[in-house]
Amino acid sequence: MIDNSDYGISKGTLIRYIEVVLEDIEYEVLKLLLYLNDMSWLNNLDIDWMKRSFEQRSLKTVESISNDLKSSTDSKLAQDAGEFLVSLSSIKATEIELKHYTLPLLELIKEQVKGNPGFDFITVNGTILMFGESKYRSKVNGFGDAISQIEKFIIEKKDLEEIAIIHDFVDKKSIENFIRNQKGYIAAFSIHTKDEKKLIKNIISNPHFKILEGYNEIIFIGVRIYG
Repeated sequence: MIDNSDYGISKGTLIRYIEVVLEDIEYEVLKLLLYLNDMSWLNNLDIDWMKRSFEQRSLKTVESISNDLKSSTDSKLAQDAGEFLVSLSSIKATEIELKHYTLPLLELIKEQVKGNPGFDFITVNGTILMFGESKYRSKVNGFGDAISQIEKFIIEKKDLEEIAIIHDFVDKKSIENFIRNQKGYIAAFSIHTKDEKKLIKNIISNPHFKILEGYNEIIFIGVRIYG
């Protein structure tokens, strides 16, 4: 939990920082492959034809992502593979540490195979939708890219677009709160520094951070990936 008063931020926004360490890339890639091939999330859908439709849509995406991952099992990660690892690590961190309800990666339920611009993942904190964006950079901290992308998506109302995709996976109250502008954001990114205090200071002083103030909750998740 970040003390807002240390950085001159209003108390209205809850801000958290979580750090995740991935020590074995090959093992993490294997876990991600297992996650992608686990279709149990379809059980959240009540209608059989809808299950079959989402399954068919996601199978092509799973195959495409899997091919990227299988070529990234050494100490070097392809850009897309790295971002999927950051996303999954962040989803699991919010689920385990913060007890969020987590949706499948949005790539799995969107219409396009890959490259559909929009948020990478969504979790639910109680009845508050949290929209997550992931960035992987092999040599520098990725928070600047993650925050600037979130700012761009807020301006373009990409979160509103996602509602049409996820409404079958979340309860009505979460949607109602979103319409009332009660929502939050998660910036997930690869990190290379070990100076946590300096990292948080740099995040909050980033010019793209300003747009996040005033929302219910902001979570920053730094993912340290070792070979």
